[in-house]
Amino acid sequence: MYFWFITTIFLPAVAVITPVYIILAKLNMLDTKLALILLNTGAGIPLMIWMCTTYFKEIPGEIIEAATIDGCSKTGTFFKIMLPLIKNGIISSALLVFIVTWNEFFFAVTATATKSATLPVYMSKFMTQQGYFWGKMSAAGTMVVLIPVLLGFFSYKSFVKGLTAGSVKG
Repeated sequence: MYFWFITTIFLPAVAVITPVYIILAKLNMLDTKLALILLNTGAGIPLMIWMCTTYFKEIPGEIIEAATIDGCSKTGTFFKIMLPLIKNGIISSALLVFIVTWNEFFFAVTATATKSATLPVYMSKFMTQQGYFWGKMSAAGTMVVLIPVLLGFFSYKSFVKGLTAGSVKG
């Protein structure tokens, strides 16, 4: 199952856009927020699994054994031992997945038109035959960049700890 998720990362979006469009049209979900949520979630989950798997693999087996010997269930071990150990890795992975899905344009421009357009799709409407609307584009560009920058600023410590976790073995 892990390898199935990982292989979907390497599949180009152009290869699946036609079936996705047909499915969304048959389900009457074109230009809806639910379609964007499903598409971005589907694109983000494989990346999140790929990144978080490394953090889970780096947890020493002795810690899990000790929790089991102490009477902790598998669910308890996961929530009380493993998740706190990889908290920074999850935060950094979630931030990177958010940035990737926040800037996603291809699926959004295909699946939406007016009602549910994302900011990158909205910004593309400022390019017309008469030229660029630089003022509107600059204001929208500031909004597009502001939220990921603020998230990165407030989660900087966790982000750096998560990215450097496991970089040195020993």
